[in-house]
Amino acid sequence: MQVQIQPLSDALGAEVIGFELSNLRDEETISLLRESFLAYHLLCFRMEPLSPSNFFSLGSLFGTPQLQLIRRERNTAVPEVALFVSTYEKETDKPEDLNEVRLSGWHTDDSYFEVPAKATLLQGLDIPTIGGQTRFCNTQSAYEDLPKAFKLELYGKKAVHKYDTNRAV
Repeated sequence: MQVQIQPLSDALGAEVIGFELSNLRDEETISLLRESFLAYHLLCFRMEPLSPSNFFSLGSLFGTPQLQLIRRERNTAVPEVALFVSTYEKETDKPEDLNEVRLSGWHTDDSYFEVPAKATLLQGLDIPTIGGQTRFCNTQSAYEDLPKAFKLELYGKKAVHKYDTNRAV
């Protein structure tokens, strides 16, 4: 099946239909994915769970994956991949190797770096039927929709997001 892109809304997002791991080597598909990411800002792949190495390979299509700031909780084989577990309810459910699993610290987009990553990849392995929402927004579109007077008021200002503080700078 040929890979297809189906827009999810006018604001952002598109579903990638028909993608398989073998597509990781197909230049036409890679170009389509890169162009679609730039156009829609968010791509949704509905597929079987990816191993850390395949997850890394998929991410590499969009740029060089970077290591997260939290260094103690990484996959030993693929350190650019971090596994989060939030579903255990009792002590016996806790993962055996806590060095490879993050149990908190959900801010994974690394937006606190001076030059943040271009993209964040998330893979839901155990998705709740209700709740658990992750929300995305198109800040470019939101800015473009602002009144001109408000854009002028914002001109020249900048925001600072720091890892080590939650206070305004």
